[in-house]
Amino acid sequence: MKNIIIAISIILIPIFSACEKMVEIPAPANSITTTEIFKDSTTGEYAMAGIYSKIYYPIQGENGFGTGFLTRVLSSYTDESAVIQGNAVTAYYNNTITSTNTSNFNGIWALIYAHIYHINACVDGINRSTGLTTNLKNKYLAECLFLRSWLYYYLVGLYSDVPYITDIDWESNIQRARNKVNDIYGWISADLEKAQTMMPLDYKSTRGTRTRVNHFAISALLSRIYLTTGNYDKCIQQASALLNNIPDLGLEDNLTNVFSPGSKEAILQFDMTTSRYPFNMTYEASNAIPYPESIPNTFLTTTLLHQFSAEDKRWITWIDSTQYEGKMYYYAKKYRIGVNNYAVNGPKSELYTVLRLSEQYLNRAEAKIRQNNFEGAAADINTIRHRAGLADTTITSVDQGIGVLLAERQREFFYEWGYRFFDLKRNNKLDEKLTGLKPNWRSYMQILPIPLGELQSNSLLTQNPQY
Repeated sequence: MKNIIIAISIILIPIFSACEKMVEIPAPANSITTTEIFKDSTTGEYAMAGIYSKIYYPIQGENGFGTGFLTRVLSSYTDESAVIQGNAVTAYYNNTITSTNTSNFNGIWALIYAHIYHINACVDGINRSTGLTTNLKNKYLAECLFLRSWLYYYLVGLYSDVPYITDIDWESNIQRARNKVNDIYGWISADLEKAQTMMPLDYKSTRGTRTRVNHFAISALLSRIYLTTGNYDKCIQQASALLNNIPDLGLEDNLTNVFSPGSKEAILQFDMTTSRYPFNMTYEASNAIPYPESIPNTFLTTTLLHQFSAEDKRWITWIDSTQYEGKMYYYAKKYRIGVNNYAVNGPKSELYTVLRLSEQYLNRAEAKIRQNNFEGAAADINTIRHRAGLADTTITSVDQGIGVLLAERQREFFYEWGYRFFDLKRNNKLDEKLTGLKPNWRSYMQILPIPLGELQSNSLLTQNPQY
């Protein structure tokens, strides 16, 4: 883990500041006086805001995990989008990622572990603090447990077994073996269940905004993890808790409002802090929406486009096109402010959305299919279809139902946080969908390679098969 530690040290100093001015940390991580960072509610708020800020505004800029880079990587890695050759995502699109790929290390592996380390440091400081009230300590701890679990969800989904680190002892973490995926899922599920007991059941704890983790976000992630691990009863329980009688949550009838700051569909969003990123467009839109008379950096494939019917409101609202040298290119326009209409320090008309309510309908539908509750599954899927202006669908078997479900999930979550990759992987469909369609695709590519530098510095790490 030595290379991870080097990457962490580069961005450690300002981590506990939401605006680069809070607490500077020049000491090594194992000697940070974390109690000072959480000495009272004022410093605690700055420290917690700093975690979110660093996830969305890493030093890697647009090629960092939390900035839309994962969306570009995994939509191109699967069957949703293509890219201009020569950019940071080309190797993913061509399925030619190797252990020496720099973006795989800097933008994903090392950056996620850096975020995890920062969260662990905060957990240490919160637990040691004598200046925070019990309620505030519980709230901060619940946020940290969620964020760490959320990051590990992506790590194990991308790399399989990985070192599971929950402390700040650098010396012991330099040499860490990989933990089994199932063990990690168990640990993060337990953390999330604990976090649920520590967080109020409303948005009051986050001052009415959805840019900080709250009880609903914890339930949403638990629903996803239980679905991934095949715990369908608990998946349905968590999803239903969000879908039944929650006045703060609901589907947006107007699709242009789904990613807005006031969206009732949003469960968790990342704010755009103007002091670090003075533009009112998301990183994701800056790469999806092209300049006038140019090719989009990332454009949608015909495989994806053929999933939509002309009357689908998602086709009408979330996809746009441009013509370049006689050829039509289609691109995602879920976020509508891009390089051709942004403003410096302009009003925020949309926020980078991490979790939204529509996933819970489709999580619950998938779990019901696996339990042979075809009528109940169809009802949940049809709720999403109705919002898109489509007629009802029916489900008659598990295999047919999973096909219907995956198609609906792709139409709903295309070019969004790598949903397509995780959906296909969870249902053992990656090979079926990508073999032949993508010439370089091989079955072992269902997980990414461990970065070579990590293998060289940590003798306990092993490479994923065939890399």
